[in-house]
Amino acid sequence: MRKSLEDMGCNRLLKALASTLTILMLLTGCFNNGNLPAAGNEAAAVLNDTQAEQVEPTEQIKKIEPAEETEAPAVRQEINIKSVLCGRPTGQLTVHDLKLKYEQESTEVLMSLYNVKQNESFTFSFKADMSGIPAEDIISVHTDRKALTHSQIKANIYFQDSGSTVVVEPFLELLDRDGVFDSIWGNASAYYIRVNYDLESQTPLKLAKPVITPFTVKSQVPAPELDYVIDGSGSLKLTWKPVKGADGYKIYSVYSESMHSKINGAEEGYEDVFPSPQATVQTTEYDLTHSSNQRLDSLQNLLNPFGYYVTAYKGDQESNFGNMISIAELADRLPLALADPYGSYDKLSELPKKMSVQFLDESVADRDVIYNMDKNKIINDSKVEYRIKGTELKGSFLIFEVTEAEYKAFVTSHSRKDPNTGMAKPQSSRTWVAPPEVPTIIGGGKAGGSSGAGLDLVSRQRLNTKQQAAEGDEQLVPEPEILRKIGLNVNSAAEEYLARNMVEGKKEFSLLAFPELQSKEVLVDYLTKVIYQNPQILGVATYYYDYNSVTLHLEYNDSSHELKRKQKEISAEAQRIVQAIIHNGMSAAQKNMAIYAYLKDKTLYDDAASAAAQDSKGPFDAEINDAFTTYGIMVKKKGVCMSYASSYKMLADLAGLETIVVTGTLEGTPHAWIKVKIGSEWLNIDPTNGLTNTGIPYLLYNANDDTAAGLEYVQDDMFWLDKELGSFEGVTETYDYYVKNGLEVHSAADFTTKLQKLLKRNEPVISVRVKPEINEAELKQLTAHILGSSSGTANYGYGYNNYFVIWRAP
Repeated sequence: MRKSLEDMGCNRLLKALASTLTILMLLTGCFNNGNLPAAGNEAAAVLNDTQAEQVEPTEQIKKIEPAEETEAPAVRQEINIKSVLCGRPTGQLTVHDLKLKYEQESTEVLMSLYNVKQNESFTFSFKADMSGIPAEDIISVHTDRKALTHSQIKANIYFQDSGSTVVVEPFLELLDRDGVFDSIWGNASAYYIRVNYDLESQTPLKLAKPVITPFTVKSQVPAPELDYVIDGSGSLKLTWKPVKGADGYKIYSVYSESMHSKINGAEEGYEDVFPSPQATVQTTEYDLTHSSNQRLDSLQNLLNPFGYYVTAYKGDQESNFGNMISIAELADRLPLALADPYGSYDKLSELPKKMSVQFLDESVADRDVIYNMDKNKIINDSKVEYRIKGTELKGSFLIFEVTEAEYKAFVTSHSRKDPNTGMAKPQSSRTWVAPPEVPTIIGGGKAGGSSGAGLDLVSRQRLNTKQQAAEGDEQLVPEPEILRKIGLNVNSAAEEYLARNMVEGKKEFSLLAFPELQSKEVLVDYLTKVIYQNPQILGVATYYYDYNSVTLHLEYNDSSHELKRKQKEISAEAQRIVQAIIHNGMSAAQKNMAIYAYLKDKTLYDDAASAAAQDSKGPFDAEINDAFTTYGIMVKKKGVCMSYASSYKMLADLAGLETIVVTGTLEGTPHAWIKVKIGSEWLNIDPTNGLTNTGIPYLLYNANDDTAAGLEYVQDDMFWLDKELGSFEGVTETYDYYVKNGLEVHSAADFTTKLQKLLKRNEPVISVRVKPEINEAELKQLTAHILGSSSGTANYGYGYNNYFVIWRAP
């Protein structure tokens, strides 16, 4: 239901006052540098892509550079995280109310045009005479939704009849398969028409933010959506969901001029990309690593930095190309060979803990060596077989002398527990590509009526978008009770709309009001951010977007009744914990330590759930599903990394801390952890892997990004909107637990001095971070000497990576 006339009048008055205040701030320099409201704003931070910029004054015949309008800012953007509480449910909250809250009543995004003809032309009618401006500066065509200069493609753009009508037609086919280029759009998965000037202005007016019209070209066979898997051994495989009715699939490779240059995909307008057929398969995967059927112990991923596409075919019909997988972008994750091969050693104690591995991009990194503990081979054959963790690389060492005692010590020192991981990411249950039967204009009947009669395709879509969005704005929005106590972490009307529906457990809801969410790339970006940053959202298992109904469909691991029951328990327990561990006068650092300590002391890692996650992507049985949500750690006190991260996030929100959940991998396995804001930086905390679960105190606590990367933490782009990921950098070492407490070791002498002091504390576990790494045998000898006669009451060695740990008997 719309606001009353009285309310609308108040809104206009408030907006007028706000405009006056903005002018005053600009004149006095008191403006919140950038695109986000200052900390404390009720609406938190409003995102760039849903907020128009200041419009420049009317201009005549001014050439513009279209690329810079949507380019990301060069300076790191300041992000303010605030959990916003919602009021008592009224049953009358609409999408329009959300847009008013974030000052997002209008949109500069049009709904997509689907399945247009290969030779489709688009007409744009301006109210102004645009003839003094080059047509290519008014409108351009791109292959990436950001529509920056490097994604621009050649198109025929010209004035028709008068200076107020601009026509856009295809020039030459993109991604040709037969070597004959025609004047058609070609086989790219999507195109984006960028309009840089206001269509409604009576004089040429450059837009502060261009209007983007997406469109796809009709194909009789849907294109598969390509993905990839790098498994636990570092091997690469292409994967895709099956296309209904397809007879099979064709794999195409594209080559680069340089062996080390990036393949030019959608973001570069497919420049100099010529697909070449490589294979035809009937399955929905293609193993790139072993496509030559060669498995060499000393080499793997014998690939060139090419790009790959997959099409579907049915009879003599073949789909368009979908998205591309570029090997160059994955090269730093694909192991190639051992960088420094080793031969033989005198003693077992001299064997390396790590070996240097060269990756496909020629970078080198140390990786753990895992030894075969076969007693017969080691003692009788003087041979120790090994493999490199996270790779298929393997080999063996010759040992000149081995005793029974040395063998036992070797087994003990190499039997350590790996760090804990465990995520079950929500999965798309269908391909995201619009099928051929989807109409060009969704809801076209409205725009095709009397109000749209005689209009060109683009004008009809503009009218249609306006009508559809207005209809969507009237929809009621869920008002879950839990949001009165546990606030939402959202930065726009679109995010809050998604969050409210998923907290409520809605299985389907319309996206009519948000044309920007009707793009697969944008929707996945927003959807995953909202899921990971809002711990009240429980157990989203699968999702898919229905183009015909403009509806998002979701499946949850629990019924709506169960979700609400669990949310109520989570809320009550979270508030109880915060009241017990957070006290008045605490600093942010003390609050973080209190939350970390609580999770360390009161919860346990769920090994059974982790094992199940590695064997299957889920869904699992109800008992295991809880281990992957906030309910596991918060209520049951047992879960995996996703539960730890979301529980930490919820407690931090209630304590008034600025944190985000980060997703990615740890040693190549899906993992989640936390970043906390300290000053202007975002530092890493892993609440899963500490003393209780790994035997190493504060494995990752207030660590910068370099330290995290050295421990093989690699973040992905699923936890936040892509364009803002660079805002969460962490550089300083000042607050790192091991640096701040003087627990970093730089030499054998430094180790001796530190250990002698640490032993006086009578702590059961002593851990130091060795930097740079020192020979383990030397550290063990020093430790045994310092411990003296009590050496039998302690175990010691590398607990993980370069953490040397001493576990003392109670």
